[in-house]
Order: sequence, then C-alpha cells, then structure tokens
Amino acid sequence: MSKQLLEQEKDKINKWIKGGKKKKYTQLYSAASNGCDSSKFHTNCDNKGPTVSLVYNLNGSVYGGYSSVSWMSGSGESVYDGDAFLFLMTGGLKNKSCKFTIILPEYALTMNKDFGPSFGKGPDLLTFSGDVTRDTNSFHLNSVMVPDSYDISEKTINEITSGSFDAVDVVVYAVEDVAEDIILPTPWRQMDLPTWDSK
Repeated sequence: MSKQLLEQEKDKINKWIKGGKKKKYTQLYSAASNGCDSSKFHTNCDNKGPTVSLVYNLNGSVYGGYSSVSWMSGSGESVYDGDAFLFLMTGGLKNKSCKFTIILPEYALTMNKDFGPSFGKGPDLLTFSGDVTRDTNSFHLNSVMVPDSYDISEKTINEITSGSFDAVDVVVYAVEDVAEDIILPTPWRQMDLPTWDSK
C-alpha cells in the first residue's frame, strides 16, 4: 500500500510553495504500488504540471522535492525552474522540517527517461534510476545526493536521510491550485418602516 500525505504535511508544503495558497494533491505514482521503475514513473507523471515527490525511507525520514515544471522523458537535459525546492519533512535533523531553496535554477531539474524524479546538477537529489527490485519490505534505492544547485548548507546527506537510502516508498503527487471560496457580505436586514397618517 502506498504512503499518503498527511494534512499537516500538505499544509507545510502549501506554505513552502510560492504564494502559500491551499493546493489539491492527487497521487500520480507510488513505487510500492506501481513498481520502482523509471519508465512507470514517466508513464504516470510526464506532462502533468507541478508535482511534489517524496521519499519515505526505512529509518523514518521523509524528504523530497517540488517542481513547478512538468516532468518529461528526456536524455539528461537540465530544465529551468525558479520555484523548485527540496525539503526534509520528518526525520533527521532532530525531526525539524526544513525547505532547501534553489540557487542555480537553470539546473533545477534533470529530464531523463532512465531516472525517477531528479533535482539539480549534482544531482542534488536523484531518487532512483532504472528498475529497482523490492526486497522484503523496502527498495534499496540507487539514489545520488550531491549538493550543488540547492542550498543545503550546514546539512549533511546523512542527516537528511537518517543514514539510509532504503525506502518503503517513493510517491509523486500532482499539485493543483484550489479555487478559494468567495464569501459575500451579508446584506442588511430590511425593515418595514411604519407609515405616518397625514391627518
């Protein structure tokens, strides 16, 4: 069964995304449900607009990245995204969540048909590549994390991942704007005024 975003996690991502408005999250891909396979990731996630990708690792860390640009099945091209960011949701860093901002937006994303979600030139976060076989209860991800295009200053990879690239799931959600309810002002109650007798 795939992992699900909690409401408090959605609220946190909403605040991190530029504009800070409420969003709708629709699951597009789950390694646990669809297989940890780059081709399945691209089949489900290419050309779907903004997404958030999360890695749920075996030691309890939840981390990932946000892209405002659609994923594509490329051959290793870097794509500009000034609104992209990486984040640590839970685990590591004494359970303190944090956002890692983009510093080289021209290298924000890597479009490669053989990669799962891949962020940065380093790559700063390559979730997995190819087809990763599931062990008993986890995927031993062939992840790569080399800080370069995102500001992960004073944070070690070991702190973010809690020392493990073994994951129980990698999940990607489509992120859509939600129309805000418009609250119209309540009209003043109309009163029937008394009529005066002219006599």
